[in-house]
Amino acid sequence: MLALEFKKIDWWYWVISLVLLGLGLAGWGPGFRLLLVLTVLQCVHFRITEKSFKAFPVQVRIVFLIFLAVASLPPLHFLYWIPVAGLTRISHHQ
Repeated sequence: MLALEFKKIDWWYWVISLVLLGLGLAGWGPGFRLLLVLTVLQCVHFRITEKSFKAFPVQVRIVFLIFLAVASLPPLHFLYWIPVAGLTRISHHQ
């Protein structure tokens, strides 16, 4: 079932992340860098709202940030394709 959560900020974060990831994979250089910046902002936002690094939403974003940092290394750019499936799923079924 398609669930578009327009009123939830976390849904918008993931949708924008998917768009930036897609733009990066399509060859638009700033896409990956902007995705990293957005993910850092998500980490900060959820750390503030959840009041703990132990909170699951914070941990998910920290792991995603680490993954993106690793994938940003030129020989590992192929890893950017992995979150496409996950982000597509999240953006449709949150």
